Amino acid sequence: MCIYKNLLVYSNIIFIISFLYLLFNKKKYESILLLLIGIISSLYHTYETNRLYILDMIVAFGIFMYLYHKYKECFYYIPLFLLLLYYFVTYFSYYYDVKIYALMHSIWHILACVYIVYIIMQK
Repeated sequence: MCIYKNLLVYSNIIFIISFLYLLFNKKKYESILLLLIGIISSLYHTYETNRLYILDMIVAFGIFMYLYHKYKECFYYIPLFLLLLYYFVTYFSYYYDVKIYALMHSIWHILACVYIVYIIMQK
């Protein structure tokens, strides 16, 4: 596996760290959800199959909907909008240069996970 693909997998370590942090802060269900998305994302970036991509997107969307429903009073919409904008720029950078995409998407993993943990810890 190339170094840039490894970066995509290794950046998911942030989800494991977040899992442990939330678990120790008695947010068991949310910690399991973050661990789940970290595992699925790592599997997708390792094998890059369409089925894993669809699974990654469905699980991520489901987790977002759960978090929005449970923590909507804690959501900050400007950072969320900026994260979504960053995601789309990252997605389209794949067609420009795969190495730039790998770096940008790895940063996306970190930013999205930090935002989610911040939202969860507000309540």
